[in-house]
Amino acid sequence: MSDIIRGVKKKSIILVISLLIVLMEDQVATIYSFGTSAVYVSDVKMIKDKQRIREGKFQVILMSSEALFSGTTWKHILSPISLGKTR
Repeated sequence: MSDIIRGVKKKSIILVISLLIVLMEDQVATIYSFGTSAVYVSDVKMIKDKQRIREGKFQVILMSSEALFSGTTWKHILSPISLGKTR
């Protein structure tokens, strides 16, 4: 959506840091209802969609701070270089 407004031909990914898993689940369902692809990642739910995230299949990624800042897995997956290589 933001790419359409900005007139950019590439897809952007919106990363949202959230503290509550239940809230993330609800937000993903709401985002999908508007026709936008979304997924959530938490330390509890180690997502089976890592490859789909790498491929840029989701426009919105909701993530717990624990998942983002614990280790380097998600930092690497979400880096522009990593995302750019798979497209």
